[in-house]
Formats: sequence, structure tokens, C-alpha cells
Amino acid sequence: MVLRNVLTASIAGLSAMLLVSSCKHEPELPPGGNITEVCFETQVQPIINSNCAVSGCHDGSDGELPVLITYNDIMREVEAGKPNDSELLEVVTKNQGSEEFMPPSPRTPLTAEQIALIETWILEGAKNTTCATTDCDSVNVTYSTTIAGIMSTYCTGCHGTVSPSAGLSLSSQALVAAAVNNKNLVGHVNFASGVSPMPPSGIKLSPCNLAQINKWVSEGMPNN
Repeated sequence: MVLRNVLTASIAGLSAMLLVSSCKHEPELPPGGNITEVCFETQVQPIINSNCAVSGCHDGSDGELPVLITYNDIMREVEAGKPNDSELLEVVTKNQGSEEFMPPSPRTPLTAEQIALIETWILEGAKNTTCATTDCDSVNVTYSTTIAGIMSTYCTGCHGTVSPSAGLSLSSQALVAAAVNNKNLVGHVNFASGVSPMPPSGIKLSPCNLAQINKWVSEGMPNN
């Protein structure tokens, strides 16, 4: 009877261990890995710089909060290959009511697509990749499919609808067009002399993105 009880307890303990281990696991890449690897410089870093490395937060001005500007800065909050153990991913996926949730209220949370990019990048090894695009379309440029995406990736973390930096929101076609006409947006993103470079991280938009913005502006900035 004693031996039977010991065996029963052992089996129950083993089952519990297996259940726990099955509940927490790292997501897996599809067979053969990701066909298109997530690029740190053009996909991940702009999201973090625009939403986290802003004035008063993770740009170094606070003096206490971790800085999240460069690759080395960001990697202090990342465990390569292990999204579940990466503080960076944890804080952007917490319950919004949590004090640790990032970006903090009233800033806009990251989108599901942005979080998925960061998670996949970590899973792929969190590499410091610089990717040259070979499929730039600077001909078929529209606001909805081209310009809005550029603004979302590089700008609206600071210049969103809630407490926009410098009182400037870039969250709609009308607002972006107004910034072009009244705030020299094109000069800022081209790092023109005499104006502050944007994004403020100093990472200039790609030649493709700049060509797309210039194309859209030259066509009269349509809401298409």
C-alpha cells in the first residue's frame, strides 16, 4: 500500500511537471525558418526608437530608465532566441493597466503587427541586420499603402494622436500634408541643413522611403 501511494504521488508529480512545461514554451519558426528575415535596422529599430526612445522616456534624458536607441542598448533588454525571456517583449505585451506596460499611457500601444515583428526578430536570433531593399516601388505610391506605413513605423510613436510631440500629429493624410506645407516635413526627413533631423534618433529614412515621400508630395499629396 505504501509503495502504491509513492508510485501514485510520483506519477502525479511527473504529470504536473509535464503540464507546466507544456504551458510555457518559446514559439517556433516554421520549417526551414522564416523565408524573409526580419531586419533590425529598417523594421525593429524604428519601432522602438519611435515609441520608446522618446523625450522623457528611454532616450537617456531621464537618467534612470534604460536607454533604447542603439542595437547594443536594445540588446540589454533582449534574450536572443528567447522571446519569453526578453524584457522588451514582456513590457509591450503586459496588461495595459499594469504600471510596467509600455508605451505608458496616454501613448498608443504597439500594434499586433509591430509586436509580431519584434517577437519574430528575437526568435530569429535578434541579429543586428542592415537590409538593403531590392523591391522599392517609388512609382505606385499612395497614402494608404505607402505613406501611412512610413509614418506609423518612423513617426507616430512621437507624433501620434495622443499628446503628440511638439504638438504635431502625423496620424492622417490631412495632418501629414499640413506638416509638409507648414512644418517643412520633407526637409526634416531629408536631414536638410538648418532643421532638426527626423527621426531624432539620427537614423535617416531609407532612400526608398524618401523617394516615395517625394513622389507623393510631387503628385499633390492625394488622400488615396
